[in-house]
Amino acid sequence: MMERLHSPPTDLMLYSTIKRSRHELYVLSKEQIIEMVTDLLKDVNGRKKIASMLGVAKTVYGYVPVATDLNSLRKLLQDIGVRGHIRFTTKYGREYAVFRGHPGIRKIFTGTRYSTANPKVVAYAIGSTGIRSSIKSGARVCMIGFLAFNLLNAFLADTSFLSSFIGTTATDLGKVVLSSLAGYAAGKMILTFGITLGGAPIFGMVLAGYWVGSSLDDFDKRNQITERVVDVIWRIEKKAKKGTDELVDELSKSYLFNTQRFIRDMEHWILNGTIRYR
Repeated sequence: MMERLHSPPTDLMLYSTIKRSRHELYVLSKEQIIEMVTDLLKDVNGRKKIASMLGVAKTVYGYVPVATDLNSLRKLLQDIGVRGHIRFTTKYGREYAVFRGHPGIRKIFTGTRYSTANPKVVAYAIGSTGIRSSIKSGARVCMIGFLAFNLLNAFLADTSFLSSFIGTTATDLGKVVLSSLAGYAAGKMILTFGITLGGAPIFGMVLAGYWVGSSLDDFDKRNQITERVVDVIWRIEKKAKKGTDELVDELSKSYLFNTQRFIRDMEHWILNGTIRYR
């Protein structure tokens, strides 16, 4: 009689599963975390590691507005369809967005005509007002986050805090402004040409802004523009500080000299009744 083949023991299968999916977790107290971060900050290589991680986080954060606009585009296309058309008309001095198709199958834009100033229309970057609002919102989000990252990086910089913060913020501001202008120009151009595909303006805006922003980042890294700006500001700051120190020394010496001369003249006046002028 043939023996029946038995499946592996349940305990063995469980052990194999646990072994394959094993993870190691390290639990640190608040004091240990503070001590670890302090040790990293004291070490030059540790500061460089933290600065590198902040740089990666800053780069990822810069694409948050792009991801937000793409999510709005996805929701818009799901609602009106990939081939959905939006036509813009002006009546009594007000601009309206007219949605083609059957409104009954839409969940967001259930009507056929909306003012371009309608909050729902603006939220999905439809029309000139919506594109302008989206650009401003994205630029604001970028600059607030970049200021926070630049502030942290300035504490870790080899140069002075002020020169690092001003230099990186200046170059970031320039990149944000140029990419925002490119996105706005692309979206506005699509509207001017009368392209009625619903997602075309926001797609063009995102594509142009992303391309210009990425190109500026690459140009900055290749040519070290930010580092050069920080270095120039640092040199100016050192010269200004040196000049200020020299000026303070000269004023201090001049003040002491005049004070001593005043005391001598007063003594001579008290003794002789005349003041000597030299």
